[in-house]
Amino acid sequence: MKQFLLLAVCTLGFLYSCQDDDTNTDPQIDLAVTSFDFEIEKTSEFEGNIHFTAVIKNVADDFRSGEGQQSVYLTEKPAAGKSITLISKKFKDLDAGETVELQFTHQGWRVSKEFPPSFKVQISFDPDLYIDDNPLNNDSNSNNNFKEITGQQINTRF
Repeated sequence: MKQFLLLAVCTLGFLYSCQDDDTNTDPQIDLAVTSFDFEIEKTSEFEGNIHFTAVIKNVADDFRSGEGQQSVYLTEKPAAGKSITLISKKFKDLDAGETVELQFTHQGWRVSKEFPPSFKVQISFDPDLYIDDNPLNNDSNSNNNFKEITGQQINTRF
């Protein structure tokens, strides 16, 4: 009887280990801000223009969505007060590995400004995106949907 139980347990263990683990056919959707950087164009020793470039990349499966359901924004966040949208770009579909680029030039940066603003790039999705019955546009990782550059980082590079 012990041998029969041992044989049964081993057989079940073997069958279980042979099961196909790739049964999850749900798409993995993840759009990410993969880079957000800037270059300085000096107009004097302590003043200049800041050229921002942001890259949004589809780091997972093909993203398929409706027109106007997602955008990328670059905002300026003053030390006090509300953020200001500097530029935005709407996009629709992104194949795996495909990118969207956003560029903006901030004119008249002054290192002497006591409380310089920061700049944030962010992917924004419609609130109803997760309930529209389209699993191909449900972003799975909101932690990589934004990046920020502080005024101090800009001043340090000056």
